Amino acid sequence: SGKPVKNVSVPDVIGLNKDDAKKKIEDEGLVCEPIEVKITMDDKYYPLDFVTKQEPSSSSSQIPEGSTVKIYYCAGYSFDIKVDLPDDFKTKTYYVTLWEDGTMVDKGDKVNSKEKDSYTFDGLSTKNTTASYTVKISENGVDEYDLYDISVNSETGRIKIIKEYKDYPKTSTGGEEE
Repeated sequence: SGKPVKNVSVPDVIGLNKDDAKKKIEDEGLVCEPIEVKITMDDKYYPLDFVTKQEPSSSSSQIPEGSTVKIYYCAGYSFDIKVDLPDDFKTKTYYVTLWEDGTMVDKGDKVNSKEKDSYTFDGLSTKNTTASYTVKISENGVDEYDLYDISVNSETGRIKIIKEYKDYPKTSTGGEEE
């Protein structure tokens, strides 16, 4: 008693633009549920708005018409930037900040170089395939000095130091000041 259930195949939409994927799914009589994801540098690269994953997969046997297919599409790129800290900055405790186009995008906690020789900016994200950043160092959070210019390429997964600056105030004797 009731309308007979019609089974349909799930189309393969991985690698398609989310709008094209949605249309292809709906053309099969299925419901599309788009979900934004940020892909990491370890993931396979997909351009913005392209489907990276789907559930159920196209290899699933047929499913009832009207079922929901989730599509996960690239809404940006997530990455970490790890930088080496200088051992000759005038003090041994300082702040490290990250800048993009003249705007601070991340400020690290106060760093003690006796305990750490590098700093990682975690969970950064961008919608651009390539992005450029400047890492700055400061004793007091006000007087900042450029430390590195960095380029991030989401397509290749490369984080590259473009320029290293050495014009920050150094310790006069190589000894430690606090």
